[in-house]
Amino acid sequence: MLLPRILIAIQCKSETECFRWPFEFTENRAIFTVATGFQDQPLTGKFSWVTTCDHISGRYYDVIFKADDNFFDTTGLSTLRTVRIKVSGPPPENPATELLESAVKLTWDSPYACEDLPNEYFRGFAIWRRNSSNNFQLDTCNPNMTGKGYTRIAFGQKNIEADKYFYEDSNIERGRTYCYRIVPEFARLSVAGNPYNQVEGLPSVEICVQLSRDIPIITKVSVEETSQTDGAIFVRWTKPLIPDLDTLLFPGPYKYVLKRGIGQLPAFFTETPGASFEAASFGEANDTFFLDTGLNTTELSYTYIVDFYTSGNILYGNANQASSVFLNIVSTDRRNILTWDESVPWENYEFRISRRAPGEPDFTFLAAIAERSYTDRNLINGEEYCYFIETVGTYGFNQIEDPLFNLSQIICGIPIDSVPPCSPILVVENDCERLNEIDEIEVLFNYLSWTNPILTCEDSEDTDGYNIYYARSELSVFELIATINNAGTLTFQHNTEFGLAGCYRITSIDTIGNESPPSNIVCLDNCPAYQLPNVFTPNGDGSNDVFKPILNRFVNNIEFKVFNRWGNLVFASNEPLINWDGKSTGGQDLADGTYFYTCKVFEERLEGIIQGSTLLSGYIELLR
Repeated sequence: MLLPRILIAIQCKSETECFRWPFEFTENRAIFTVATGFQDQPLTGKFSWVTTCDHISGRYYDVIFKADDNFFDTTGLSTLRTVRIKVSGPPPENPATELLESAVKLTWDSPYACEDLPNEYFRGFAIWRRNSSNNFQLDTCNPNMTGKGYTRIAFGQKNIEADKYFYEDSNIERGRTYCYRIVPEFARLSVAGNPYNQVEGLPSVEICVQLSRDIPIITKVSVEETSQTDGAIFVRWTKPLIPDLDTLLFPGPYKYVLKRGIGQLPAFFTETPGASFEAASFGEANDTFFLDTGLNTTELSYTYIVDFYTSGNILYGNANQASSVFLNIVSTDRRNILTWDESVPWENYEFRISRRAPGEPDFTFLAAIAERSYTDRNLINGEEYCYFIETVGTYGFNQIEDPLFNLSQIICGIPIDSVPPCSPILVVENDCERLNEIDEIEVLFNYLSWTNPILTCEDSEDTDGYNIYYARSELSVFELIATINNAGTLTFQHNTEFGLAGCYRITSIDTIGNESPPSNIVCLDNCPAYQLPNVFTPNGDGSNDVFKPILNRFVNNIEFKVFNRWGNLVFASNEPLINWDGKSTGGQDLADGTYFYTCKVFEERLEGIIQGSTLLSGYIELLR
């Protein structure tokens, strides 16, 4: 038994497909060091590769390690292991924010480590922003920013001021907290100069800024009563901060005016009756709340803003608008599907679902999730279930209550079976494979079999049976030929006057008659066969007295002609059974001897009656 050795194999089908591999670079090549010859086990090799910006790629570099246990002959065994290496662009360094009068200025270090790549491979920086923080754990092999709550607000940024890159975000709203990450981007250039194979580098650390809080901030819009005519929503807001609000420049008296709009993106706002609050001094302009009543919270959501007035009834600004949480429900077979939405200036990160089941007086907690949809399963059809959502959110900065809790309206749904089962998968076979040229099967069948949707699809748990459909040809209309009232019956055999030719499809049906979409269509053809003897004895002894086919299957008609030795036509027939008794067409007995025949066969096929591909011909011995 010889000791192992280790090799490295590098595979690359084309330069376009895989760029260069670690051992193919002219500079900064990968190195693999391992002792030569046979060594004691275990054998250790060292792989090292000093990567540079030139190696950045959206694709993995594959290195295949191979170990052989015999070096001097071909009887040894080999083991292969693949190591995948991802080289990403480094993150921008030392990001910072600066709050300008009407913008947020981002800065980060210049030069960037990978900015001077050939062929403009470095394309600049993308700016990603979100409301509040998300200090997620970075996946260095997949640094993509999507799905983390950030929005890409700029790309291709290369502006430099002094020794810093910079970007100014002017699309901001007062009172918010914005968090940013800066992401380097790379791309190859086509011959025409168009970028392709775009690659994101590692994002920077998160940097956040809290904008001036010189306006009120809404912290609660919660549905307290669900009703079409007497619904109620509780609204609360917090006062501006000093010194963000210069009370010397903007003295009192101060006034809050709560305004309401219908929906989550209202076209206009109207003053909420009874929701105007005045204070002679800033010290008296405390955090305020209001219970808005007489609303249709069953069918509508509402959005609120707070206008803030200073001395002389001058509108200083208004709070960012915030809506109530509106819950929707879709009822289907044994389940209720809940979805909800809201438009608020804070970040909701958790949604708590409560349910009141049939016959229960109170709501009970059901689940807490991060998504904005939930499916309540395994319910009883025809029974009413009611729900509400409690959102949990945050502004992400100090001096604001945290977390923020808000309720949706109550909504009810009655599950009903309106969902058809899944479609079975159909397979069809027939008796053609069991036939031979001399034995006949009295009745020929097509054998259908299919999958049980209960075992293959979660939406088919109440499958109760199947409908089987048949069409004479590929162009014919399908007709129902059988209904099977047992989900466990998965086979069916069928024969028709047309033979085996035809097309099938199948549907599943549930307990209340919902029918699935049709399955796959399977079409089968007949297997025609026609064979004639070469001798018969029409002498009236009751044995072999007529000339007829010894094999006749799926033949519609024929053109059969018999000629004597001089080439004269002596007999003809279009009947597949022929039954020639040795007489001429005129009824006279023909003499013993050899006769020549030809026979065209017209077969019953899936596409109709067609002529067979072979013209039958041969000699017949007539012996009396």
